[in-house]
Amino acid sequence: MTVQALAKRFAEMLQADMTAADFAEMCERNKTMESGVCASHDFRDSNMDMEAAYREVFGEPWDDNGLLKDEVYSRWNQAWDIAKADYLTAKESKVDIYANLPPHIADKMKATRAAREAAGFNVYFINERGQYDSYSMRDAGSAERFRESLVRRRLTVFADKAESEAHKAEHDV
Repeated sequence: MTVQALAKRFAEMLQADMTAADFAEMCERNKTMESGVCASHDFRDSNMDMEAAYREVFGEPWDDNGLLKDEVYSRWNQAWDIAKADYLTAKESKVDIYANLPPHIADKMKATRAAREAAGFNVYFINERGQYDSYSMRDAGSAERFRESLVRRRLTVFADKAESEAHKAEHDV
């Protein structure tokens, strides 16, 4: 596998984990971001997406001591630069996570994503850097456990997307 494959898979995962509106906004913001900075961090901990993509493309990134293996840093950073330039900066997005799927599967995946949003499985919060963030969880139990972990870390957690959006508007974010 190649760093290019890692970049593409990372972008696909990031897009799948964000709402379409947030993904589009991130791509717009990336047009004005300096080199080495990605607006994806304004919306979520995108390192988690890169880690998952890395694991799929190259295998386990961590050594037995829980540290990133030496070769990971170079691949990770190169892939991030490629992803930002080719997939995560506003222009026509090259990533369509449903494009290579049979229509019935793509439709099911889209419906699942919408159902998670409607069911309240998305968790909206302000992360450690003071940025608005959200994660899409697989079920109510996972969402609740994640909310509880954020509260234990004394982070602001919102009841839903509407409350998060209202807070942003109130604070001119």
